[in-house]
Amino acid sequence: MAVDYTTLVAAKTTAGSIKYLVNYDRLDPETILTEAHAYIFSALRVREMRKTAAITLAVGDTTHALPEGFLDPIKLTLFDGEGDVSPVAEHELLSLRDYDVTAADGTLNEGRPLRYATFDELIQFDCAVETAVAGKVLFYSNAFWLTGAATTNFLTSRYPSMLLAAIRMYAYMHMENDGDSTKWAKLTDELISRANIENDFGRRGADYAVSVR
Repeated sequence: MAVDYTTLVAAKTTAGSIKYLVNYDRLDPETILTEAHAYIFSALRVREMRKTAAITLAVGDTTHALPEGFLDPIKLTLFDGEGDVSPVAEHELLSLRDYDVTAADGTLNEGRPLRYATFDELIQFDCAVETAVAGKVLFYSNAFWLTGAATTNFLTSRYPSMLLAAIRMYAYMHMENDGDSTKWAKLTDELISRANIENDFGRRGADYAVSVR
């Protein structure tokens, strides 16, 4: 049975469609797909979700837009030979920011960013950028949604059971069938947990003692 967008959103008469899986025609498959993906991506963290994005900071910048699909940061590096910018908690960044004490509006002094946090849907730095610099951010992304233009993703190929379980969970939820919805929610959570454990296996042999300036 094919697991892809075209099949999933097809009519009830199509084997493998969402409506076929739960034998119910009065469902909006697009909504259920959206909900299933959102649920999975809220907890799943596997290698396919690790992406990089280039960043460019101009003089005076104190923030940078989050990359598309940003979920969680892993590492942020600037290409100036000074290494990584370290993540800190949001409230810590506000305390650590280098404010211009002569200004009453929270203006930041210029320097080389050493720390960052994410809030206001932005990457926030501890100072204003003194010298224009490029860099790269490594992060977990959810930019893998099934659409008419992207009919498959890593879920359909590597984790089809997880995707189908989450789809059934929300389909039965829309049908107000709490018993079956709860059953499929439990399986979805178990499959996500298992995948996250398996993801750790892929790091075997990695040397985490290596440090970067």
